[in-house]
Amino acid sequence: ITINCTYSPRTADVDFGLITPQNTFISVPGENGDCNQTIRINRTGKYYFAVRNNSGYAVEILGYVYY
Repeated sequence: ITINCTYSPRTADVDFGLITPQNTFISVPGENGDCNQTIRINRTGKYYFAVRNNSGYAVEILGYVYY
């Protein structure tokens, strides 16, 4: 899974990732308003894309998820 997105404000603390069939969150951090990361999954199953906003304010996100 490749996550390619931008977010604003750039100072926000945001994690992007997948919720696994076991209900755990596999995440990669955004940095300076960007996230261009790949997560490798070894097991089949139903996964959900998720964004965790660790900031105390609203964040706008725009981008793509490739699988």
